[in-house]
Amino acid sequence: MVLQRVLHFYSFLPPTAFAAEQTVEAPSVDARAWILMDYASGKVLAEGNADEKLDPASLTKIMTSYVVGPGA
Repeated sequence: MVLQRVLHFYSFLPPTAFAAEQTVEAPSVDARAWILMDYASGKVLAEGNADEKLDPASLTKIMTSYVVGPGA
């Protein structure tokens, strides 16, 4: 019984031990500039033209409608 528990416990270690070593290709994003970051660590996982300066067009429109409010 104890041997079964020990074997059961160790059977979960190899998949989790090697999971961190896997790498994934950067996603294909249809945008002029984009960035993908890990929220917890702040580490940049992938980016495409992340340093390019762009006007925040849609974001500006959304914030303007939010600030002005529904009555305007």
